[in-house]
Amino acid sequence: MLDLRSLRHFDWRLLLIALGLSGMGILMVRSTTASPESGAAGGYLVRQLVWVILGLGVLFLALCFDYTALRRFERVTYLVALMLLVLVLVIGTGRGAQRWFALGTFQLNPGEFAKLLVLVSLAAYLARHRDQRGDVRVLLRSLGYVVPPAILVLIQPDMGSALTFGAIWVALAVVWGARGRHLLAFAAAAILVFAMGWYSGLVRDYQKERILTLLGGGHRTGSAYQLEQSKIALGSGGVWGRGYGKGPQTRLNFIPAQHTDFIFTAVGEELGFVGAIIVLGLYLALVLKGMQIAAGAPEWFGGLLAVGVTSLFAFHVIVNVGMTAGLLPVTGLPLPFLSYGGSNLLVSMAAVGVLSGVQMRSRTIRF
Repeated sequence: MLDLRSLRHFDWRLLLIALGLSGMGILMVRSTTASPESGAAGGYLVRQLVWVILGLGVLFLALCFDYTALRRFERVTYLVALMLLVLVLVIGTGRGAQRWFALGTFQLNPGEFAKLLVLVSLAAYLARHRDQRGDVRVLLRSLGYVVPPAILVLIQPDMGSALTFGAIWVALAVVWGARGRHLLAFAAAAILVFAMGWYSGLVRDYQKERILTLLGGGHRTGSAYQLEQSKIALGSGGVWGRGYGKGPQTRLNFIPAQHTDFIFTAVGEELGFVGAIIVLGLYLALVLKGMQIAAGAPEWFGGLLAVGVTSLFAFHVIVNVGMTAGLLPVTGLPLPFLSYGGSNLLVSMAAVGVLSGVQMRSRTIRF
């Protein structure tokens, strides 16, 4: 299934984007985990370097793999995703809104891997029914690919990942050809379900607090405090920033979970508006490249796969940056390539490899 001949069509721009963002992530992980006294980052920096190296290996394997073969494993990848999500509820460990498998000093979050596996299965299903585009029955059945994993991650309870499955479904459904009135009906149903969950207690108190905080009704503790400190850090950076490793909010640990979900605040504080624009520019380049690859894909499955991967990146970036700027509720979604942690980094690298694979096969067929 390895297609090494397509490597001559490899686009180095995707790799450079991934390397640029990963390099920025390494710098920011070091800055946000360094001791105020010694400046040492402890084991965080070493572990992040290990994940980046492993991620590059995963990227290479993914781009060499003939992605069209994944269509034959549509049900297998989906069942593996569900099995991982069930297994982590039984034997996983964790705190807060996420659970993971502990492997010594390393941790694997199966929710991140499930996103990519479900994406592959959903893209294969919709591509198989490309001649029935707009059929509401096909659209309803496609929900069966995202609702069960979304429920399983909600049990953890990880609302951010649950919303990610929904975002992937919407992106693929739109490109596949879903009718506008059907999507509006699904949106209305989703709002109704959320309202029922809010008043029935399914939406946890801390999740309500995060939403109320955004609307100005939260307290000065918990998510309100975190959001306030986040906006202070972003605003204090100015145009050029306070200098790498010199941000008071970052150095004095004012922002909880800054090396994971709130790492963009360190970019804004220490590297300023210029640094933030560079990072966002790299993400924009990645999304635009993904859209270009989707438009030029040689067949439906490749196009939907590229759309799904691109929407996965875009949703994570929009939600993460939006919450740090106080525009969206606080969630547990990491910033791809930058946030500390191996699971999202490995999945992000694999996703870039998949995008490269779709592009290389497209060029092979074209030329």
